[in-house]
Amino acid sequence: MILAIQQAYYLRAMNPSDTETLEALAEELNLDSDRFVSDLHSADTEAELQRQLAFARRAPINGFPGLALSNDDQLTPVRLDYKDHTETLKHLFAIIRPQTPVT
Repeated sequence: MILAIQQAYYLRAMNPSDTETLEALAEELNLDSDRFVSDLHSADTEAELQRQLAFARRAPINGFPGLALSNDDQLTPVRLDYKDHTETLKHLFAIIRPQTPVT
């Protein structure tokens, strides 16, 4: 389902926030549509969505996609460099081991 959602968004210009999109993808994947719809609209699913949204609002990220490292119960935003992964790794190491010089 995750792959189907990504492909729907990036390749088919479908909005994964629309329940109709998710229901159509479930049908395309031959999932049990009745159960999928029931689970999608359940109180448990809504509660988890609200929990995730609250976390995203508290997290120190400013864009999508974003990355934050949880270290010693502290969330720290991580700089992303899509052209050179070593810059992101250097920043991660600087967060984890601030006293260790990174080359």
